[in-house]
Amino acid sequence: MAVRRDRAAGSQTAGNGNPIPRTQLTPQQIAIAFGLLSNALTVNSVLIDRDRNLQFVVTGRLANLELLFKDLGISKNDMLKMFD
Repeated sequence: MAVRRDRAAGSQTAGNGNPIPRTQLTPQQIAIAFGLLSNALTVNSVLIDRDRNLQFVVTGRLANLELLFKDLGISKNDMLKMFD
């Protein structure tokens, strides 16, 4: 799919001209994505239920995440609040 950027509006459109919706990521989603991209978290399993819903089980060591967030200037308490 080709993506074009509308310079005037700053939005992106698909090749068919329809706008691509922007999503707001939660702190939990950002933390999980960052953990996966930095190899602090790994996907342990993917579960599919009868309604075809997906669940991803990720594993990792809290110490690895603490080091990554420390490098970003995020305290341990702030990191744990992300998962509340």
